[in-house]
Amino acid sequence: MMVSAFSAVISAAALGLMTEFGVAGEYQRLIADLDGDKKPETVVVSAAGSGDFHSFTVRIGAATYAGKFFAVGGDLPQLRIIGIDRQSPLRQLLVTTLEAAWCNYHVLAYSGGKLIPLLQFKSDADCVAPQPRGNGTLLVSTWEGFWRREKTYRLDSSGTRLTAVPQQIYDVGVSGVAVKDFVLDPENCEKKKLTAGDFVRVERFDSTKHRYLLKAFGGACGWIKEDKLNDYLGELPWAG
Repeated sequence: MMVSAFSAVISAAALGLMTEFGVAGEYQRLIADLDGDKKPETVVVSAAGSGDFHSFTVRIGAATYAGKFFAVGGDLPQLRIIGIDRQSPLRQLLVTTLEAAWCNYHVLAYSGGKLIPLLQFKSDADCVAPQPRGNGTLLVSTWEGFWRREKTYRLDSSGTRLTAVPQQIYDVGVSGVAVKDFVLDPENCEKKKLTAGDFVRVERFDSTKHRYLLKAFGGACGWIKEDKLNDYLGELPWAG
């Protein structure tokens, strides 16, 4: 991949205008071969607007992609180049905007003279960005109340579409304590009854049957419905 070292540093001159009332102008420029034709594209990022929310634009020649961002903190959208499939000459753009309590991510491809949105993703407060694996997949992490679900997307051969990879079972790996006696739906364990005070590990989540697999340190294990978990298990790291 050909990537220029030229990425404009944000400054009053690069922005064109920055005041307490708003911001306008180009503030970042990258040069890279995105579509694999061995001819580098010039990617220009600009911002404009006033008030709490401004607009940003990513432009390559006549192709543009636009969005909104929270501007009160003075943080401008950040652009970087990623490689979802390192065996392919294609590269993608990742735009990050910092919001009041989360981050927004925009994954873009450039093909046929057009900027193509592949994925728009709203993170949680910790702002974990989508992670390119380099093998044609992109990992997106979301907070599920007390655990983090990692969802995988696969890039097609043309580099113009990301598709979610079907997955039923997710690893959880979070510990808690039984708050009352209860019996689990059976799994391959001799014991399925938990007693109040037992230390328990939430091992997996079944997204199809909406249930969690629990394993107690005493050897009992089994499944519990998602909507019953909070009734029987305490000391989980719930957000908030």
